[in-house]
Amino acid sequence: MGKRPHARRVNRQPTQKNTRRVANRVARKRPIAQDKLVAAHWDKELTVRQNYARLGLAHRVNGVAGGTERSRALEEMLAYRAADAQDLSKLDEATLKRRLGPGRAMIKRDDKGNIISVIMGTEADLDDGSEEQEEEQLAVLSQAKAKSQLVEEMERQVAEHVPYQRFLSPGETKWAKEVIAKYGDQYERAFRDLKLNKLQRTVGQIRQLCERYLATQQAAQ
Repeated sequence: MGKRPHARRVNRQPTQKNTRRVANRVARKRPIAQDKLVAAHWDKELTVRQNYARLGLAHRVNGVAGGTERSRALEEMLAYRAADAQDLSKLDEATLKRRLGPGRAMIKRDDKGNIISVIMGTEADLDDGSEEQEEEQLAVLSQAKAKSQLVEEMERQVAEHVPYQRFLSPGETKWAKEVIAKYGDQYERAFRDLKLNKLQRTVGQIRQLCERYLATQQAAQ
């Protein structure tokens, strides 16, 4: 026997009917966790990269992988490095080895192009640093403009921030008082006391708790 017409329609379209209530539940926008200062200065017509550049923030802190225009500071640094490479021939051999660094060498030739000597680099020059890291840092700094209004507000917010001070609970205060009365500053002995250290606190946790208790007592005096 064949199926009823309604059952055949259910088999062909087993999905739930898309009513208005279901569609509204699916299309509901979820709240995005964001900073209030950044949200107040955010331009929805611009991209993320354009907004960060306009607000004076660096879009990426790990350097630029490509696709962006080189900044003036980066161009000046590369030009200075090219001029510095031309002056390597004027250095003495010891300084030249340190400047080249390990894994690099310089071939000296005469006017005819014949090889005179090969100078191998010995140890890296700590003042120069990594060339790639230097380029990435300059590229990151070039993304951010001068100090903007948002940056000034963020710095003001950080300067006015009061660090949260955690106070001891009555149970922690009582327990720290018992530890100090029995062991003083011998926190390792208090750690091995199974009856006293029922919560199995570590030596560092016991020391931190007792020092916080002593600081509270000194501040109260």
